[in-house]
Amino acid sequence: MKRVRTTSAATLIGLAIVVIFLVAGVPTAPTLSSAGPPHVPQAPVGTFGAVRAIKSVEASPPLSLEIDRQGSPRSASLPSLIHSWSYATGESEPIATGIGDFGLTPTLSPYEYTTTTFRGSAVIDSLTDGVLRSQPEVSFQLNLNLVFSNGSRTMIFWVQNVPFADTKKATTQTVQMVDNVWNQSSTGFPPTTAVGNGSVEGDQAYIYSVPQGPGELPGLGVALPDPLTLEAQTISSTADGTPYVLMQYNDGAGWQTYDNISFPWAHGWTDDNFVVDGFQTGPYGNPIDADWTIDGPGGGTVATDVSSNVTLNLQYWNGDNFQAVTNAFNFGFTGEASDNAISMAALNASSGIPGASFVAGPGIPGPLYGPDQVAILNVSSAAPNGTVYLNGQPTPYRGGEANLTVHAGSYFIQLYGQNSDWVGDANVTLSPGEYFPLNLAWRQVIFTETGLPNGTNWSVNIDGATDWSTNASIDVHLPIGEFDYSVDQIDGFTSDNASGDLRVTEAGATRSILWTPQSYAVSVRSMGLPGSVGWSIILQGRTYTSGTNATISVFLSNGTYEYQVTDVSFGFVTLAPIGNLTVSGSPVVLMLPFAPRDGVLFGWVSPTDASVWLNGSPIELVQGNFLRPVAPGEYQLVARASGYLPYVLNITITPANSTGLPIALTSSSTKSVPPSGAAPSGTSSDVVPLLLGSAAIAVLGIMFCLSFIFENRRSRGGPPPRAPPKRMPVN
Repeated sequence: MKRVRTTSAATLIGLAIVVIFLVAGVPTAPTLSSAGPPHVPQAPVGTFGAVRAIKSVEASPPLSLEIDRQGSPRSASLPSLIHSWSYATGESEPIATGIGDFGLTPTLSPYEYTTTTFRGSAVIDSLTDGVLRSQPEVSFQLNLNLVFSNGSRTMIFWVQNVPFADTKKATTQTVQMVDNVWNQSSTGFPPTTAVGNGSVEGDQAYIYSVPQGPGELPGLGVALPDPLTLEAQTISSTADGTPYVLMQYNDGAGWQTYDNISFPWAHGWTDDNFVVDGFQTGPYGNPIDADWTIDGPGGGTVATDVSSNVTLNLQYWNGDNFQAVTNAFNFGFTGEASDNAISMAALNASSGIPGASFVAGPGIPGPLYGPDQVAILNVSSAAPNGTVYLNGQPTPYRGGEANLTVHAGSYFIQLYGQNSDWVGDANVTLSPGEYFPLNLAWRQVIFTETGLPNGTNWSVNIDGATDWSTNASIDVHLPIGEFDYSVDQIDGFTSDNASGDLRVTEAGATRSILWTPQSYAVSVRSMGLPGSVGWSIILQGRTYTSGTNATISVFLSNGTYEYQVTDVSFGFVTLAPIGNLTVSGSPVVLMLPFAPRDGVLFGWVSPTDASVWLNGSPIELVQGNFLRPVAPGEYQLVARASGYLPYVLNITITPANSTGLPIALTSSSTKSVPPSGAAPSGTSSDVVPLLLGSAAIAVLGIMFCLSFIFENRRSRGGPPPRAPPKRMPVN
C-alpha cells in the first residue's frame, strides 16, 4: 500500500506488484448507481458452498509462486501458505495484525463468496504506536479483491481503503484518508485503468490521498474524541455498464465519500464485486481475501504497538444486512505490518458479534474464530424491512430476513418492522457451528368494513397501535399470537365486532365490520283525538298506523325526514298534515294536533221574520231558512218573534253530522205553550204548510251538508266529492 503526502515527494515502498494493461479512453464518470447490493445465499458456518466459481485469470500465473506478508515469493498453495503463517513453528510477528477472511475455516476447509460491500470498524479506547521511521501514525487497512470478468477473461484488482490515525495523543488524534488500487492480474497500470480523484503513479498503482488539514472533509485533520469509533467502507457498483468503487469513512461525522473510482475500460464487463476465495490464489499467488488490520503508515513500514486497546470488526453485506465474517484469522495480507501486537477473539458482551481485540504484546499468527466459537442466527419474518435487536444491539435489515454471525451463547432477540412496529421476540441459545433459523413471521390480518359512506375515515386499534383507512379494508401484519382489538366508533353509526380477541394463526386472521346508521327513538303523538280514533303517518315511504294508540314509535338515524298524516278517522282532521322532522343525535318527539270536523245545523223558522240565536250569536235567516257549519259541541238555540212565545232548545252537534230543526213559534195569544226543550208544533191549519216547508228545508239541508262535507274532505286531501245537486228554492 502506498501513501502520497501533499507536503513531500511520493516514495514507493511496499508490494512489488507491477502491471501492464492497455485500455481505451476514459469516459466521464456518471453518478454512482443507487441500486442495492444483490442477495448472497447464506450457508451454515464451515459448510459454505461455492456462490460463484471464479473464472480462470487473465494470464496464466506461475502457480508455484506465492507472495508472503513482506512481498517475498514462496512456493505454496493458499492453505499451505496460511498454515505456514498460522501453525508452523517459528512464525510470528511482525505481521499485518487484525482480522482476515481468507475463505478458509480454521481447519483450512475452503469456501468462497462475493459481496458488494465490506465494512471495517475500530473502537479505539487507546492506541500508542511507534514506527520504524519514528512517525506516530498507524494505518487501518481495509484490503479487498475486486474481480471483473468477460467471458473466460478475469481481472483482479487489489483495493485498499486506508484511514491513517495520528497517535501522538489521544486528545489530539486526527484521521486522514488514502486509497490505492493495484493490478493483480498483469504487469503495468496505464493511466486510464482507474479514474477518480487520484491518479496512476509510476505505471504501478492508482493512488489518492485526501489533502491534509481541516476543512477538506468532515472529520479529517481535526482533533477527534477519545474513545473514537473509526469505520471504513468500500462499495462496488455498476452505473451505465461501467464498474465503480466508492471509498467511504466515518469517524463520528457520518458516512463521507472521499473517492469514486471508475474503470472505464471494463465497460460491459461483469462486475463480480469483491471476492473471497479459499479455493485458489490470485495470478501472482496472493490470497483472494478480505482483511481489516492495523499496520505501519505505508511504504512497507512496521508499527510497534506500545500500548493499545482497540476492538476490530469486519463485516460484509449479505444482501439483507451487514454480517460479521463467519471465519477469521488474526492477520491479513498487505505490505505493512505490526509488531508487539496481539489480535485475540473479542466477544461483544452485549451484542455477541465476533471481532478482534488488538492489544500490545507478543503475538502469534493463527485462527481468530470459526465454527468452534460462532454460530449463524437467521431471523425471518413477513416484515420486509426492519431491525433485529440482539441483546439490545440493533442490526437493520431488508428483504424479510437477517443473518447474524454471533458467538455461541444465549440471546434475547427482538424484531421490529420498518415503522418500529413490534413483530416478535424470542430467547435463543446457540451452539458452536449451529445454523439457527428463527421465524418471527408476521401474518396478514385484514379488517373489512361495509356500510360506511365512501371515503369515510375509520380505524382499528390493536394492542395500543392504531391503523386507519378511508377504503373498505385495513391490512396489517402481526406475528402469530393473540391480540386485543377495538374499532373506533364513528358518530352516527354503530358497528358489530366492535372489539374482542384477535387470534393470528399461520393463515393470518380476518374480521368483518358491519356499520349501520345509529338510530334514535322518534315518538309521534296525537293531540285532540279520542283514544278510539286511529290515524296513520308516512315516513321514508313507509306507512305507520297508530291503531287506537295515541303514539306511533319508530327509530331513525340522523337526518331530516318529510312526513304526511293520512287515514284519520271520519269526523276528525289533522292541523299539520305535511311537515319535516329532524333527528340529530338524540330522541325526537313530534306532536300532531288533531281537531274534530265541523257539523251542520240547518232548518227554518215560522214566522219568517223571527230571529234565531245559537249560544247568543245570531243566525242569518233567508226567508226564514238557515244553514251553517257548527263545531261539534253543546249549544242552546233561541228563536223569537214579536207576538210569539220564545223558543228555546238545547242541542248537540256531532262531528261531520247534520242537525235539522223546523221551528214554528207559538203565538203569544195561544194558551198552549210547548215545554222548554221540545220542538213546538203548529196548529191544525198550519200542518200542511209546515210539513211542506219542513220537507223543503230538510232536502236543502241535506244538499248543503253533503256539499260541505265533500268540499271539506277535498280540501284535506280526501277523494274528490261528487258534484252536488242543484239547490232547490225554499217555498
